[in-house]
Amino acid sequence: MELSIINLLWVMIPTFLAAFLHSLTGFGFSIVIMMFLPLVFSIGQSAAFAHCLLFVIALSILYNYRKSVNLKLLLLPLIFYFPIFFVALTFALRVQADFLKPALGITFLGIAVFYIFLSDRFTLHANVPTALICTALNAIVDAFFGIGGPFIAIYLLAITKTKEEYLSTLQAYFMISATYSVIMRIIKQQITPSMIPLIVAGVFALLIGFYLGNKVVYRLDGQTMKKIVYVFIGVVGVITFISSLPMLFAVIL
Repeated sequence: MELSIINLLWVMIPTFLAAFLHSLTGFGFSIVIMMFLPLVFSIGQSAAFAHCLLFVIALSILYNYRKSVNLKLLLLPLIFYFPIFFVALTFALRVQADFLKPALGITFLGIAVFYIFLSDRFTLHANVPTALICTALNAIVDAFFGIGGPFIAIYLLAITKTKEEYLSTLQAYFMISATYSVIMRIIKQQITPSMIPLIVAGVFALLIGFYLGNKVVYRLDGQTMKKIVYVFIGVVGVITFISSLPMLFAVIL
């Protein structure tokens, strides 16, 4: 992978924005990353970047809420996550990238529609089927696009009792799942040594975004910000899907 000023900026600027948002909402880091990086890098490389950097931001937030984390709540989701992610990643590596870009656009649009219009009306019950469904969606979307966070966030929101327990337990899940994802992507040769300088640059930008996000987190209306962000995600999803249609038709025909 070529190391250039353009590539550095293309990693650092979205990472800064993603870390800032994640500091305010507890999730959304990978979504912001995947809105931009696939415009320059492949879907697989972009997802690999997202999971490498997600570990760092999750660790940073978890440290602030470390006294509230409830690791017992993660046992069931992680039992489901590990095998499902492995199978999904193996399949994702065999799918042509031309087919992944329009699917990414649809995924963005679906997440945006859910969070803007349906999230306040949607209630989950904490049971095994719910854990399986949410974790399966999380693992599959993570394997293909690295943006499965919203699905596990929904589940943990249903089974945690306080905001602090939710935020800390969610970050612990992100740390564990991201670590597993990075290991699998290294084994599958999706993460290569040439990516390390860009990852390091991303960590630098991430820490700045995290620091500034912590400074303003108590001054902003998080719900309003999330709605604005997900409207933007929906727009990007439509653009991503439409822009990929000629490429997709060329492959099909």
